[in-house]
Amino acid sequence: MKLDEFKLGMKIPLLEEVEKRLSEVFQQRKEEIERELEEKIRREKEEAEKKLRLIEQELEKGRELLTDYHQVLADFETERNRLQEEIKERFGRVVKHQSEIEKLASLTLEEIKKVEALNRELETLEKRSGEKISFIRQQIEEKYGIVTTIPEMPAEAELKIDLEQELERLKKIQELLSTEVARMNGVSGQTAEAAPCAEVSPEVEPARPLEAVGAEITAAPAEPSETESNSNFFSEPTVSEERPQVEPGAEAVFETFREVYERLEGFRRAHTEGNGEIPYFEKDGRMVIDAENLITAMNEALEASNKLYQKLAQTDSPKDHFFIKQEIINQQELLRKQLLRITKLCDKEGFTLPRFTESILNVNLLRDLLERLSIENWSDETDFQSVTEFIENLKENFYRLITPPVVYLKAILEELGAA
Repeated sequence: MKLDEFKLGMKIPLLEEVEKRLSEVFQQRKEEIERELEEKIRREKEEAEKKLRLIEQELEKGRELLTDYHQVLADFETERNRLQEEIKERFGRVVKHQSEIEKLASLTLEEIKKVEALNRELETLEKRSGEKISFIRQQIEEKYGIVTTIPEMPAEAELKIDLEQELERLKKIQELLSTEVARMNGVSGQTAEAAPCAEVSPEVEPARPLEAVGAEITAAPAEPSETESNSNFFSEPTVSEERPQVEPGAEAVFETFREVYERLEGFRRAHTEGNGEIPYFEKDGRMVIDAENLITAMNEALEASNKLYQKLAQTDSPKDHFFIKQEIINQQELLRKQLLRITKLCDKEGFTLPRFTESILNVNLLRDLLERLSIENWSDETDFQSVTEFIENLKENFYRLITPPVVYLKAILEELGAA
């Protein structure tokens, strides 16, 4: 009995020790699990916070993009309104100028008729004076035996030169006006779409086309009571009975120009490459680039860049400065690509520039300009002003050379073999 009690007393401390060790092991395991759980929670929390930050950044970018979108729409609306107002204003000026031109043309016609009437009066005066002088000379010769002669009047020759010069100037003005009318007719559809709201004041009477006014000036008939034709206006006011007539083609300036223009338009083609078109004229394999369209494209690129520079001067935002300068560079790149396509067409596909303007506009000049566009940067105002001066001088020399335009158009027809 005592032995059993002793053994039992020995087992209890041992069990307690085992239980204690087990408790320690369980406690350590529990603490490890808790630490692992805390670490896992911390990592997941950090990942969740990171994802939240990324979502917030994306959301902020979306807000900025939406703000930019609204700003672009607002800028577009503002620029559209400005352009529409400018179109209305300039269209009003066109109507006003046409009305003024019509009035001036009518006044010119009236003055021509008055000069013609004065011419006839001068002729009548000279005829009467001649008869009186002949009578007096005959009396002097019969009574006193003195033979007299009628001295020359140098003022007559001067008057003839002045009248002929004025006629030539009037013809040139008519040709220039007819050219502008033809050009306006070519873009009238685009103007109507761009300015649907353009209105003419009811007080202003719409002007007639310039060709009709010019034709009225050129081929105005004489009044029924008058016996002589308008050719008296061009003749020398002398006593002579015969007067030189106007050249047959002088009264058909407008018709001649219209025929030449329409005939050349029949050979117009367009070479399409990418998003751009290059107008040219073609007949029997001869292909001539439309040089005037090229000059216009250069001028449009300069005007668009000038407007962007004006917009650049009105903003202080660095972001807006960046986007505006990028648009200026885009204008430069568009012009560079067009010049590159034209030079390639001339070098590899048999296209040519008009021989009539070769001294002003030729392939070598286009290559030089193309090199400048590849090296210089229009976002640098110094480079832009330099190329602007170059293109402006080119445009001025070009239009000076092709004036009057009917000669230029006939030269292209001759080059095509269609004259």
